[in-house]
Amino acid sequence: MTAPLLLSSFALAVVSAIVPWVNGELVLLSFVAPATSTPDLSQIVIAVTAGQVSGKSALYWLARRARRLPPPKVAAAIDRWRDRIARRPLSGLATMFASATFGVPPLYLTTLAAGSLMVEFGAFLAVIVCGRLLHFVAIALVPRLVVHMFA
Repeated sequence: MTAPLLLSSFALAVVSAIVPWVNGELVLLSFVAPATSTPDLSQIVIAVTAGQVSGKSALYWLARRARRLPPPKVAAAIDRWRDRIARRPLSGLATMFASATFGVPPLYLTTLAAGSLMVEFGAFLAVIVCGRLLHFVAIALVPRLVVHMFA
């Protein structure tokens, strides 16, 4: 795989992580389609995953450092969720993993919530990397499975 293609897939994945209406899965599939080997496929999946994680990390830090005070109802909801996560930290990580892997709840919202709730960045990063990697590997393999089913 050429460096310009990998850089392009990375850059578009960053954009798809920040701009909700740019679909990261379609970005991945558009670069996976011409891949002819497993190493090419792997490089694309890693580039897209790295781009998505980079973009989500930027959103996380923007939400974490936001100086504007939310409306009182939103602030109260954030405090309730912060208390829940403090009592059961694994449930928050499980929610982020489900979001990163399956998209439910939407990863965009989960990322903003994690930043606002000041979830530890290392934990956020580890969970998002694992979930996004699983997500994109599964999507990248779909075209190959379809080809093999009908070949």
